[in-house]
Amino acid sequence: MNGHVSPIADNRSALVRDLNDLADLFSSIRGIGWDFGTDNPLHIPREWRQTEPVGVFLRQTAVQLGISFLIFDLLECTFKLIPGVGTPEGGTIFLPQLPPLLRYSLSTFISLMTGLFVVFAFQMWHNYFALIGVGLLGHSPLSYPPIFNAPWKAQSVSSFWSARWHQLVRQSFFIYGGYPLQWLCATTVSLFKGKNSKAAKRAGEIGLVVGTFIGSGLYHGISIWTMHAGSDQKGGFDYQAPIYFTVCSLAVLTERLFRITTGKKVGGIWGWLWTAFWVLGASQMMSEWSLNTYVTCADRNAIVDAWHRRGLMGGMIIPPRLSPIRMILIPLGRTLNGLVKA
Repeated sequence: MNGHVSPIADNRSALVRDLNDLADLFSSIRGIGWDFGTDNPLHIPREWRQTEPVGVFLRQTAVQLGISFLIFDLLECTFKLIPGVGTPEGGTIFLPQLPPLLRYSLSTFISLMTGLFVVFAFQMWHNYFALIGVGLLGHSPLSYPPIFNAPWKAQSVSSFWSARWHQLVRQSFFIYGGYPLQWLCATTVSLFKGKNSKAAKRAGEIGLVVGTFIGSGLYHGISIWTMHAGSDQKGGFDYQAPIYFTVCSLAVLTERLFRITTGKKVGGIWGWLWTAFWVLGASQMMSEWSLNTYVTCADRNAIVDAWHRRGLMGGMIIPPRLSPIRMILIPLGRTLNGLVKA
């Protein structure tokens, strides 16, 4: 699914080998081992599991699958408790009935939970397919490297998006915006400075960064567009996602400028706070205030708010009978609560 190791021994027939390569090409989302995955440096998180013997790898993967499922289940149950957000109709993460401090504390908590929900959902399915690929189909454990690298430890916006967050759709972002804007910027500057000039190369690099984030914004905006109209019944294309990701590219370019002017990389506790602001804070600011007028404007949704307004967490994701939280933890909590009151 994700790896760079041939899952079948080399003594297979040419037809089987070609069919296997074809299947691997179609399913290798990150492009590990393929040209489209190496055009730009691809960060592959370090494997923390033992890859030999295979039995140990499978056991560690199964444990991580169970942990991811439990946290995923807990997050879903928690979302269902939030008014509006936990309904199929959806609702804003900014509850207007709350005072400002509580309102933004809750919206930050929801934004954090949404990010963790994505992390553990992706890890859960990745581990599930790793168990099938390695345990049943005989693939190499090296074919299933981790997809996240502790994003909560990121100390720069650059490292968060390029190394610690998942890289599953990076190629789509390059195609949707990165490569076109790289070509446009480099070609435009080359008309004045020459095709092989440093200025044209630098312009192309800037275009690649900005364009890739624009591509990400379009990708997420279109995904939101495909959801139902939502709690405000407005529906349509969500333009705030492209705005948010485009602004994130400016944060990345600012970090590069900081490194050029000071000779130091953004990092440490201040880098961590800087990153947390852009990942958790900036998107909320764009939800509540218009970038053009800086006035309160609740219908200008950033990506997290837009998702929840369209009912992202309102549907039944894990059936109640398959939910350990609903079947065990919640009834146990009610029992203990009853004993304490008695």
